[in-house]
Amino acid sequence: MLFSDKDCIIKILINYFSSMYPGSGLSKEEWQIMSRCNEFARMASPGDGDLAESLAAHWFNQWRENGISPRSSALKRCPNLFNEDIQRRLTKFRRGY
Repeated sequence: MLFSDKDCIIKILINYFSSMYPGSGLSKEEWQIMSRCNEFARMASPGDGDLAESLAAHWFNQWRENGISPRSSALKRCPNLFNEDIQRRLTKFRRGY
């Protein structure tokens, strides 16, 4: 046996996690912008993961092609997204009290 089960699992994990940042073709700045896009998209669509993923990809492409910041793209879709009072009420609503 060339590899033990433990070695195979470690190789799979290394391949999986190495594709997340270094092999993805994104620079550090692009990776950070993509993370912000994902965060804002989850805030804009907390109940629908597919929509959030689509929004994040669209906002990232807008930033990459036109230089439009993810925050302004998110505000264009949801004007009260960063309003603290509304976010506090939404959190309260989601908890149920």
